[in-house]
Amino acid sequence: MVVCDDVTLLQLSVEGLTIVKIHVLTRLTQAHAVTAILLQETHYTDRSHLKIPGNTLAACTESEVYGTATFVKHHA
Repeated sequence: MVVCDDVTLLQLSVEGLTIVKIHVLTRLTQAHAVTAILLQETHYTDRSHLKIPGNTLAACTESEVYGTATFVKHHA
């Protein structure tokens, strides 16, 4: 069991997850030591495209119209 004192969550409705938005999310997560990212409205139907550097896709709901994704930070 791992106990964390500090957890920083980033929750956004991205209205379509694009390459530009992935770059912005990557910078935000690094700058603010985000430990989990919760996204809505990803508009993805293929989980292989759901990637944010430094994070692991923990869960997703695939949908062209909606879609959600939850990422957690990689542990070194």
